[in-house]
Amino acid sequence: MLDPKLLRTNLDEVARQLGRRGYRLDTQALAALEEKRKKVQVIAQQFPQQGPTAYRFAFRPPPLRNVELTAPYMHDGAYPSLEAVVRHYNDVPTALRTYDVSQVEPALRGMHHGDEATITDVLSTLEWQFRGPLNLSDGERSDLVAFLKSLTDPAARDLSGLTPASVPSGLPVRE
Repeated sequence: MLDPKLLRTNLDEVARQLGRRGYRLDTQALAALEEKRKKVQVIAQQFPQQGPTAYRFAFRPPPLRNVELTAPYMHDGAYPSLEAVVRHYNDVPTALRTYDVSQVEPALRGMHHGDEATITDVLSTLEWQFRGPLNLSDGERSDLVAFLKSLTDPAARDLSGLTPASVPSGLPVRE
């Protein structure tokens, strides 16, 4: 979240405070920082913060390296394949409303919140790009999946050579 204090900070005052401590700032660099701060301030005014609810239902995305090997996908393992994930993002509102909970482990199905109130709440927190369908063609979706799979290191497909014969205690490693 953007720190509101940053938007009100006078960089000349920051430079004075640092100068009192023996630091010297390049005046050109300071001017460039001030210009960037002003641009950020303009952008922040166009998109006001919504408080803690702005990050409700938000999850930090994991890196995509070797993503082909890390199924199931999403924060809760909701999708078994990259194709299903791309299909989900192609039309998030429809995907949320028509999600097939039978693809989840039986013990976890009761945790699914597919009621309209929850779905509406989730949709209200989405980035605007995902609030409606992206309308990607089958070919575009296939290209996206192929790109994601291209991020997998071929050496990561078979890690059996890295398995030790025993652990430090001397016990054998079983397969």
